[in-house]
Amino acid sequence: MEGGTGVGIELLSEDVLHNILSRLPALSYASAACVSRSWRRVAAAVLSRPKLASAISLNPSCQDAVEEVLDSVLSRPIRPHFAIACVGIKFSLERTQKLITKKLGSATPVITSFASGIIGGDAMSEEFTEVNWSFDVEDRDDFDLPTNRDQGIVLIVGFMPGLKVDAIPLLRGSKEPCTPLIDKFVMDVRDYSAAVSGCTSPTGIVMFGGAGADLKHVLEEMGGYCSILCFG
Repeated sequence: MEGGTGVGIELLSEDVLHNILSRLPALSYASAACVSRSWRRVAAAVLSRPKLASAISLNPSCQDAVEEVLDSVLSRPIRPHFAIACVGIKFSLERTQKLITKKLGSATPVITSFASGIIGGDAMSEEFTEVNWSFDVEDRDDFDLPTNRDQGIVLIVGFMPGLKVDAIPLLRGSKEPCTPLIDKFVMDVRDYSAAVSGCTSPTGIVMFGGAGADLKHVLEEMGGYCSILCFG
């Protein structure tokens, strides 16, 4: 940098700048992309392909666990287009949703659901970790169970350039008929797809359902027109 004019940084080659930006945390990366047109161009090259970032935490504190996985997935460049969080049943879905939304912003669709186990890279140690909470205590010969059983989270954040992503809920009371609500859900999906792409069939759907959820009708209505991945 010469004479304190601040022009020295502009002498960086695009290769060097690309290497620097690719190592930044997500927030710093977003700020760097706003420095100039040339930086914005290089930043766009860093995130030019779809990207998924994931992390798990077995911290028994819901808030601490969410903070750990958020810090991990946002430790490298990414623009979150959506987030999926699977938690143990001792964590609050509502609290988890609020904590993630507060960090990522209300414009990022966030889906939270309970899980009988989680798998992935630990947010703190980066070691591969797998936890299964689905076993029955009565079926075990020993009772040396972890103190944080059913307490943990796996968070997946995705960046999908060129695609629009949103979360569309289907909530049904115990006494409400299912078929009319599913018909409305399918129509909501088609309307959203038409609004953002001009086509009533989305590229793909990822569906999460609670215990006993029957997603067969949705598969029948949409399965022939797009790829569907279901979790129940």
